[in-house]
Amino acid sequence: GKTARINCKISNVGSCQNYIHWYQKKGEASKRILYVSLSGGDGVSDTNHGGADFQARQNGNERYLQIPKVKDSHSAMYYCACWVSHSDTEAIGSWYKSLNMNLCVTAVIKALYQFPVKQDKATLTKGSGKTARIACKYKGSGFDSAIIHWYQKKENEAMRRILYIQSVGGTPTYDNVNDKEVFKASKNSNSESELMIVGAQSSHSATYYC
Repeated sequence: GKTARINCKISNVGSCQNYIHWYQKKGEASKRILYVSLSGGDGVSDTNHGGADFQARQNGNERYLQIPKVKDSHSAMYYCACWVSHSDTEAIGSWYKSLNMNLCVTAVIKALYQFPVKQDKATLTKGSGKTARIACKYKGSGFDSAIIHWYQKKENEAMRRILYIQSVGGTPTYDNVNDKEVFKASKNSNSESELMIVGAQSSHSATYYC
């Protein structure tokens, strides 16, 4: 029920053509939710993808995606993008690909401000080559149908999703197949998910979120 705002700062707005596009990515293909003219004004919502829940705002070279009333269904990764050129583009469903598309920012909405998961350990130290385990406890009902996402945030780097897992006792789906050998995840009947880092190295030092 709170308001969330995601910032998108464009370093060279003159290279963009006409519009800023906002995309939402959950555990499926990215979907455009709205676009807005570089000159300002109200955004044009894609009502097929829930765009009516979102608003576009701007202040100079900064653009904002605003969610007036955050709901569980808004939990996702959000991207803003602009077209540098409209050549060599191809529409694929609700996603658009182009060699000349600039992604400007990535942000994560972790659901409601009363987030229904709890991570008990603030820090965890493991020797090189050991297995590190990070537990995430889900509070309340609906765990069986909940999709648990695990993110990694390194210092001075954008947050990235490693994987997500849907069913109890199931196998995770990875954003990058190269992570399969290092990161493992489980979802058990005790309303808990665990992320395992197999053969932990100094390069895995980061903050992890479920």
